[in-house]
Amino acid sequence: MKKAFILFFFSISVNLMAQTMNIFDKQNTENFAAYLQNTGQFAFAAEEFERLHFFDPLNTLYAKQFLKNYRLAQLTDKGIARYKYLTDSLKMDESIKKEYYRLLVEQQKYTTVYSDIINFKPFDSKENMEWELAMLMLNKNYSEAITFAQNNQYNSNSFEILIQDYQQLQQKNIVMAATFSAIIPGTGKIYAGKWKEGIFSFLFVGASAFQAYRGFSKNGAHSLYGWLFSGIGISFYAGNVFGAIDATNSYNHELYEKYHLKVTTSYSSLLWQ
Repeated sequence: MKKAFILFFFSISVNLMAQTMNIFDKQNTENFAAYLQNTGQFAFAAEEFERLHFFDPLNTLYAKQFLKNYRLAQLTDKGIARYKYLTDSLKMDESIKKEYYRLLVEQQKYTTVYSDIINFKPFDSKENMEWELAMLMLNKNYSEAITFAQNNQYNSNSFEILIQDYQQLQQKNIVMAATFSAIIPGTGKIYAGKWKEGIFSFLFVGASAFQAYRGFSKNGAHSLYGWLFSGIGISFYAGNVFGAIDATNSYNHELYEKYHLKVTTSYSSLLWQ
């Protein structure tokens, strides 16, 4: 009886150990990592693909997947650091290189990507050119990008549209805005698209000037009332001129930010495909 119990216990233990080992075999780990990725648990998925990569360090798919999942988990620093420890052959693999570039793009390190492409030429000539152009555009080097495309005879409908939009950008002139407001308070802000602020400036400066005029008309040059509103009027008049400059800078900034959003959207298909 005792011997039978020992044999039964031993068989159960062996079976449990076999099942436990089966849980951690390659195929199950792959399935589990894929499950974590598909359910949005990217940080855990990256760890599972890292585990697979540890036992198979030359496997391209595992390296690509843990870099991708670090990016999706917004652990870009960790992904970039892990890329540096890959073998040279894996670093130059096209799919892994793209994941590395995407991590850098997430951190807006466009110059780093641009330099790496120039130094290593990881893709075919057309794709290298597309990535170089994308980094110039994303880094807001629009004029340089146009020159680059012309020198390399690069043709693309989407790029042509972006360039046409760029050339049609109508920014406001700061000197004109300041001049307008100096001549007629508030008109510089109106020129910059700030209608409410412009009208308020015109009315306030005008009202202050009128009150100062009334004070001096009534009591002469010694009118405290006149000098008080003169000071208020002059302060707001100067503020109105500087406000017009700020409004114009703000207008131009928003103009280019909206354009840059178009650039980012246009290149999303190249970067994330």
